[in-house]
Amino acid sequence: MISIDEMLKALGLPDEINGTDIDLDPSLQDVNLICALKIFNYLKIEVSDFSEPVKLHNYTRYNFKILKLISGEKIKELTLYFEFYFRNNAFLSFFEDSHAHIVCVDLLNKDTKPIYYGDFIRSELLSSKDGLYLPIGKAVDGEEIIDDLINMPHLLIFGEIGTGKTAFLSNVLYSLALNHTPQEVKFALIDPKGVEFIKFDGSPYLYSKTASSYDEILDLTQNIHGEMERRYCLFSQSNTKNIADYNGKATEKLPRIIIMVDELSDITLTSDETVEYLIRLSQKSRAAGIHLIIATQRLNADLTPANLKANIPSRLCFKVACYMDSSAAIGSHLAAKLFVDGEAYYCKPGLKDPIKLQTPLTSSLSVQKVLCPDVPSPSSNEFAPKIIKDLLDLTEDSLFVDEWEKNNSKLLTDAIKLGIRDKTVSLARIQMRLFVGYNKAARIVDWLVQKGFVSENLYNNSREVLIDEAGFEKIFNKPFDEE
Repeated sequence: MISIDEMLKALGLPDEINGTDIDLDPSLQDVNLICALKIFNYLKIEVSDFSEPVKLHNYTRYNFKILKLISGEKIKELTLYFEFYFRNNAFLSFFEDSHAHIVCVDLLNKDTKPIYYGDFIRSELLSSKDGLYLPIGKAVDGEEIIDDLINMPHLLIFGEIGTGKTAFLSNVLYSLALNHTPQEVKFALIDPKGVEFIKFDGSPYLYSKTASSYDEILDLTQNIHGEMERRYCLFSQSNTKNIADYNGKATEKLPRIIIMVDELSDITLTSDETVEYLIRLSQKSRAAGIHLIIATQRLNADLTPANLKANIPSRLCFKVACYMDSSAAIGSHLAAKLFVDGEAYYCKPGLKDPIKLQTPLTSSLSVQKVLCPDVPSPSSNEFAPKIIKDLLDLTEDSLFVDEWEKNNSKLLTDAIKLGIRDKTVSLARIQMRLFVGYNKAARIVDWLVQKGFVSENLYNNSREVLIDEAGFEKIFNKPFDEE
């Protein structure tokens, strides 16, 4: 094999780096190879062999075999030269193969392309009922990265605005809803912005309606925490350890619940109590079949509590603003150098190094069709509740008949008003807003159902309110806003 000096001399190129006389168009593979060899030669790194360029999805890969192990300082210098010479479109990795030291150089292609969920459609894992398999993405070399949420059992997602966090969450919704029934999996969606997940309200896959206000988010996390404790009581009574064992014995199976948080930092800044519930869920909920997928922009002590980070070792990191954020997320500065939208690094316990991959895209229309096949969207101005004719024949005297109803008439009236304002009624909401215990809240809800003010329990833990302000004023013969 001829030396690099001889090759460069044969090609009529100068020995030192001079980027002005070379066209760096990524489509000209031979020129890119010459540029790379020039850098190695300039830094006095001896290359014994190199492979033919391999065309990948968005990159072209070159492997260079070097004779001696490179020092850490030399690696840093080599990386900086490649980044400068190829205008930040080069990504370097270092590994050993058959006792040889390899420098792998991936150059970004001129035209980049996204990947879609359809690229994973042939995978049998996604449709398996033995787990909750997620299409995380495709590695640079084309390998499909599919992992089981049950084994994770939670996932923390980082990235700047517009890098692909919400698109990934939508893809998770699509994949799990496509391969599992509403009896097998439920989604608890937390969307502080109130624009990403609200369109899925009414889906049979939802544990409850999308929580967007801070009261609703607290209500939802408190409710799911109570559900976790209830499940552990069921496990104890049935002498089982986890949801898989319990569902193997029970006739009425429990669905797995996936809590998806679109932006954690908004919650952290406004509600310490909600964060406490999320931390408790991350610590204890795995065996109960409850999983967390949390997205946030930054991983620092102010916005992401240390206890939450410690309990969620599986990470997906899109492009972040600086090396510090990247190091805090995946233990490496690599995520600060991502090039393409949708690119991320994935790491979990057991992986030696983070895997660079591109996450799949799914259109919002496709997600909505799968999640809400037959249910009309509640965003279509259909908020006026149905009023049952017999309900309007009631009077205040006919409502409060027995001693308990008379003693609690003001509390029951407040519960009706609360339901009309919020357009839904749940146990946790009654407890939190009316300052009553669980038993009393349960009795109030039963009374509301018995009298016809709210519906029977729906597919989630909330009930539809069947009366509006006009109906209230007719029954109680006073303005709705009057105390």
